Amino acid sequence: MIKEFKNITEKDLAYMQKHRVTVTEKLDMIYFKVVITDSDVYPLNSKNKQIGKVDCIVNSIYKDIVDFVDNNIKSRYDELYNEFGNCDCGFFYKPVPKTCTITYDNCTDGFILGNLYTSIKKLNDVDKFASMIGVSVLKPICVKECICKFDDINNGLDITRRMTDSKTWSGNDIENIEGVILSCGKMNYK
Repeated sequence: MIKEFKNITEKDLAYMQKHRVTVTEKLDMIYFKVVITDSDVYPLNSKNKQIGKVDCIVNSIYKDIVDFVDNNIKSRYDELYNEFGNCDCGFFYKPVPKTCTITYDNCTDGFILGNLYTSIKKLNDVDKFASMIGVSVLKPICVKECICKFDDINNGLDITRRMTDSKTWSGNDIENIEGVILSCGKMNYK
């Protein structure tokens, strides 16, 4: 679960200040997961519920997602399972140039691989997985030491600017992104 950065504890902030922090752009797109097991491949919505036929009838976006999973992942199941084993992968989907409030003019891909978690850590090669299914990868904006104090955690834009040097993955200005995810070890803050 991703916590709100404004609710960070002093203990977590102290840990982040002594360890590497990965800063990733938070995308204003539809998020879903795909689970690959030893016997099946299935998509999950953002609430971790399996996307079924009824969902596809009710919402055309789910149909797009299921078609993507069928054509790009299920069709290569044996190859992907042999290479990565049991895994979960998170995707972002941009069905139209403007999804909610952020416009991504520089981002043309419909499906973007956000993360990959394999049951065997050494198999966790997100770039290889993405190239096998033909999608781009959401890359971190930067990896650096956390340079904020507990007193200034409420000024998100200021912290974002200091952490990212105003560069974003999508190509949007730092003022025109959904936000950032700060990851350090098992901690994730938005």
